[in-house]
Amino acid sequence: MLYRAFGKTGKMVSAVGMGANRFKPEVTNTADGVEQCARLVVQAATLGVNFFDSAAAYSGGKCEEILRLALRQVDGKRYICGKSSSHQEKTQDAVLRHIECSLKNIGIDYFDFYYMWSIKSMSQYQEIMTLGGPYEGVTAAKERGLVKHICFSSHTSAQDTVRIIQDGAFEGVLLSYSLLNFRENNNAIETAQRSGLGVAVMNPLGGGIIPQNAELFKPAVMNDDIDTNDAALKFIYAHTAVSTILCGVENGLELAADVKSLSATDRKADSRRTYVAANLGAFSEFCTGCGYCNDCPAGIPISALMTAYNQTRFKSDTFIYNRTIPELIKRGNFFRALEGHTEFKNSVNPCINCGKCEKVCTQRLPIIDRISKIYRWVEVSCASLFDRKKRLGSLISTQYHRVGFYTAGGYTAFIIKLYKKLLGGLPFQTYVFDSNPLRWGDEFSDGFVIRSPEEIPELNLDVVLISNYVYSDQIYEDLTVRFPAVNVQRLHTDKDVPWVF
Repeated sequence: MLYRAFGKTGKMVSAVGMGANRFKPEVTNTADGVEQCARLVVQAATLGVNFFDSAAAYSGGKCEEILRLALRQVDGKRYICGKSSSHQEKTQDAVLRHIECSLKNIGIDYFDFYYMWSIKSMSQYQEIMTLGGPYEGVTAAKERGLVKHICFSSHTSAQDTVRIIQDGAFEGVLLSYSLLNFRENNNAIETAQRSGLGVAVMNPLGGGIIPQNAELFKPAVMNDDIDTNDAALKFIYAHTAVSTILCGVENGLELAADVKSLSATDRKADSRRTYVAANLGAFSEFCTGCGYCNDCPAGIPISALMTAYNQTRFKSDTFIYNRTIPELIKRGNFFRALEGHTEFKNSVNPCINCGKCEKVCTQRLPIIDRISKIYRWVEVSCASLFDRKKRLGSLISTQYHRVGFYTAGGYTAFIIKLYKKLLGGLPFQTYVFDSNPLRWGDEFSDGFVIRSPEEIPELNLDVVLISNYVYSDQIYEDLTVRFPAVNVQRLHTDKDVPWVF
């Protein structure tokens, strides 16, 4: 295994880091399955992996349990990462409690690296840094020895990532960097390197897009590379700014392949980046993000829409949100790429068909047709603020006095925040439920206490809203069978994409 310094932290981390969010729900829903996942973590450590990425909500809420079982069997130094979401842990105290709970669940004394998780905009970053906010919670944890190094994970633009790095509040960053987006994100990781931050890379294979479109990425493969995956990992690590690459693996074969790619010095490392940049050109019918179309008379953020539309041009059979319908996967990939960059007030297409954008497009893209298709997706996917307000209003009547939300994760935190934004306040008593007994009694967002589902019948709720997207069908089936007299409703329909990623 190759190792590299994580910025200025003094930690030498493995080239392969293990992401713990790809364990499948059909595996993690049994005790034997959890033990099976733990054995994979132990196998990774045996192969030299010492960087393990976690979050309480990962792998259906079983991530921390898996790590607890695995770490009992791991000798030698290992570095554990934790995370908190500003959508959920909004205050200093909430972050502290979240850290304490996660440490207890995993069975460790401190996190080596702790991330302000999934920053998607500068406004969210500013909320994190406010007086008494999440950042002060993690700094307080660091003062108590519960956290060694404070980091952030970025899902915002490369430009905003650079701005956050330059503020100097963090020692490390987790961001996306791959054959898909290296041109647009190169400046961010080089800024991190100049600033002394450790860089962990997520989605090195583009969430499965790269291996599923291997022929398109074949120009990145050099002599002696095993395959496209091998070339993709070596390309990322060829950039000396990269400290570790988070590989989400589901089995031992995938793990062994990733480790093999990064267990020997790449003899072509010095020339690989230049080779890829020269040979992996812009794909046909893909937006290059040049921005020439941005001066739209109707105010449409055309460049952002077209760049996100690129994701729909790739073959993608896997989707991390537990859906398999190809069209839904395509729309999901589009909205996921767009999140944090723009939002839709409604699903009415504002395009005036002036053609100005198509005249300046260097790729000669059918922009007008694509915009029309996008707004149809907005309507059918319930992706606009107008449609979401209408949906929430129909599911949670103004006449309701007692409302339950299931599960106690980022989806519920987002929906509660969205309800306040669109409908004003919460004019009902709110209850939050989760199936994970390790979380019962803990405080959730806005001070709500996480409860056991067994309490649902005795609370006389008007409705229990399943806000979770990934496991909504399983949760609905479970609750309606156990509590047939309870009004259980799903937030998402079969045509929706997630309201939050």
